[in-house]
Amino acid sequence: MNSNKGYVDMGLTGTSGKGTDIFSGYAGQSQNNATVYARVVIPLGVSPQKIDCSRFMQLELERLETEIRMLRLAPE
Repeated sequence: MNSNKGYVDMGLTGTSGKGTDIFSGYAGQSQNNATVYARVVIPLGVSPQKIDCSRFMQLELERLETEIRMLRLAPE
């Protein structure tokens, strides 16, 4: 999950293969393509409050504990 602060996202992608180069017209020519990108994110306005998930986590743990107890009591 991303924070409410600014960040920079960068990456690199590329492909390699054989085919027809549309610019030179030569078939079977090796083609190598690469792309580098960068994105700067600057949030505007008031940062929203974060959700407190501790209660949901506690409920899920209780549910799983109950499920384990029921599986132990079930006849095999």
